[in-house]
Amino acid sequence: MTESVRLLSHFTGAIILSLIACAAPAEMYKWVDEEGVTHYTERPPPGDVEATTIKPPPRVDTGRALSEYEQQQQKLNELREGRQKSAEERKREEEIAAIQKSNCDLARDKLEKASGSTRLYGTDAQGNRVRLGEEERQARIAAAQKDIAEFCK
Repeated sequence: MTESVRLLSHFTGAIILSLIACAAPAEMYKWVDEEGVTHYTERPPPGDVEATTIKPPPRVDTGRALSEYEQQQQKLNELREGRQKSAEERKREEEIAAIQKSNCDLARDKLEKASGSTRLYGTDAQGNRVRLGEEERQARIAAAQKDIAEFCK
């Protein structure tokens, strides 16, 4: 969430809380006129009409409400960040697993080629193709087995 969106969120919450505080109702009256229509007003009914006084709801402690709102926003942001970190870690673990699988497949392929009955070839210092001897073949088999042990877990 960008900083401007956070500020807007806090600003909106503060406005709502201040409107609630400003709109604290005064004493209310409920009365029924001669035609049977029920009225709710902030002023006593005209004349000698009997009215019921309605007690206003308790005042809202805006400071406490704003503090609670900010705490809830902070918890929400912490949860959001935690989920984002978890998703990033999960993605990273999946990428590592894919790399390990690829390395494992390559190591098994190298072992299969080095262990097979076909001849192995390499290049010498001048870039010429040369047939590898038994020592080099065994070294490649050992290297492939080491890679398998490391990557194929």
